[in-house]
Amino acid sequence: MDFLYLWLSGRVRREDGTFCPEFDHMVLLAHLNKDYVVDIGFGDSVRSPLPLSGEMVTDVTDAYRITRASTSNLLFFQKRIDGDWISEYMFTLQPRSLQDFHEMNVFQQTSPDFHFTHNLICSIATPTGRLTMSGDWMIESIGTEKTRRRIASNAERRELLKRHLGIDLNRRVSEVGESLHG
Repeated sequence: MDFLYLWLSGRVRREDGTFCPEFDHMVLLAHLNKDYVVDIGFGDSVRSPLPLSGEMVTDVTDAYRITRASTSNLLFFQKRIDGDWISEYMFTLQPRSLQDFHEMNVFQQTSPDFHFTHNLICSIATPTGRLTMSGDWMIESIGTEKTRRRIASNAERRELLKRHLGIDLNRRVSEVGESLHG
């Protein structure tokens, strides 16, 4: 194999069990000593390379694997939830370009029909799980257990963003740019 990585199109599973359209999620296929899905951008998910071979990988958030459909070229990224294997998204090995994702990316950032445009969503992995701020909720995941609490005010939201996610909404945009560039 002569590639180091490929961008692939993932189709995320909806709550009703159907899958979103192509380019809903970018999947990275990396070739190290063998092929792996490397997907730390999928929220509360695996943090280690996931072998394309189907081997199960276990980390602080549970167990994961890639399975193949027997009658097609589809692959499924699965998470073990309460003992059952749930497909979180499906994909093929067809290589894609960044431009292929452009239209869906614009839709996800601007459409009032897409959930990312309705609420603030921030998430960071921790050694034991994940901290996620979604709308008016702060969600702490430790292993497979989740604790949710309502954020009481905008002032509390700003403090939580700063303390847990390193985002200071009180800094001027010019200050952020200066710190990034020098």
